[in-house]
Amino acid sequence: MGVLIGAVSGVSWIVIEVMTILNPTDTVPIVVPASVYVPVYLFSAVAAVVLPTTAIATMEGRFFWTRFVGSFVLLVGIAGACGAFIHRDFFAFTTTLILIYFTIFLYRIEDLGIVRNRAVVFPLLARAALVVFVLWVLWIMIMSYAIVSRAEPRWIESIAYNFTNGILGIVMLYVGTTLYERAKRTVRFRDGGWHLDERNVSALLSPQECRIVQMLFSHPGQPITCRGLIGQLYENTDRHAEALRECTQCLAGQWTASQCSTYRNVKNRIADTKKYLELLQIGTIVPVSENSRDIKELGWRLRVFEDVRIAPLGDRSNAGSVVRPAD
Repeated sequence: MGVLIGAVSGVSWIVIEVMTILNPTDTVPIVVPASVYVPVYLFSAVAAVVLPTTAIATMEGRFFWTRFVGSFVLLVGIAGACGAFIHRDFFAFTTTLILIYFTIFLYRIEDLGIVRNRAVVFPLLARAALVVFVLWVLWIMIMSYAIVSRAEPRWIESIAYNFTNGILGIVMLYVGTTLYERAKRTVRFRDGGWHLDERNVSALLSPQECRIVQMLFSHPGQPITCRGLIGQLYENTDRHAEALRECTQCLAGQWTASQCSTYRNVKNRIADTKKYLELLQIGTIVPVSENSRDIKELGWRLRVFEDVRIAPLGDRSNAGSVVRPAD
């Protein structure tokens, strides 16, 4: 998203630069010589790309706010200076900047730790983004009417500006709509453990139960079998090879839990983990088959509650590695 925001910001600025140079409607020329505006245009185009990208990519909260506010003020100053001394069209970029930085704020708000009740605040922010988008569309419609009615003398430039602004509005609306999903409580892997929002949900579990949680959250919706669990629960232990041999015999002989101590241990660990997840209102663990004889081979599946989401492993706030189930 940072690359997209930076690209849209840069394109919006460069379009203004190109239109002021070409002056296709032959109405408002540049008031300074090329030896002055060319280096300014090169520097400002780079700034329009780099500053928003740097702000959105800053993870540390205090540094984010410094770069967020500082880059916004700097770009407003650049737009104002260019508008005052080179061409008045650059004043229009200040409105674009407000939308760009509003989009950055919506995108990063989840990571900043400034919202306590996301279930209430995030949907309100999503509606606010929708209102801003509607107002933005109305403004573009008004400008389009002015172009059609010939009330806008610089109609070619206005079409170019409205096109890039329209793309920016769509990006802002998309980021705003994601707040509905992000309003849910979030489970993510961070600092070597699974966290429900800011609470480490794996801290109070036994090592075996932690591995079960990791396997379930790493592959939400996918079943984990008894053999797959054994491969993880006894990995790097003296019991590993013996447990796998016992598993082979268990599957061949269709042993029950009373006959197979390893299968019984797996079932007990699954039951304890299920109670823990339900107590935290994260989700539950359900067998893939209703037939108890098939559970051992078909396994169990995590069912996440509707108000909870599991952040993908590529989520920017995730860190560390995840224990993956054995085949």
